[in-house]
Amino acid sequence: MGPVSQDRLEMARVKKDRRLREKFRKRQTNLFKKANDLAWMTESKIYIVVQHDDKFHTYKSTQEPRWPPSGKELVSSTELIEPQLTT
Repeated sequence: MGPVSQDRLEMARVKKDRRLREKFRKRQTNLFKKANDLAWMTESKIYIVVQHDDKFHTYKSTQEPRWPPSGKELVSSTELIEPQLTT
């Protein structure tokens, strides 16, 4: 069987051991780098929370003390946004 192209990559779970931790670390690093690129290119604020092995790993694109907003602020702001249906 030849090499698998990126768009046809088969996903498989990694056994819980050192390889799993290493895979998580690499994927997390890549996710946070991409989030940083997106925030920089689009002047967006991004906050990511990932839970792994009962630990929380966070990424924050800005150092503003009031970012991210509280859960109540997020809910109240999303209530103002009406979903737009695409046809």
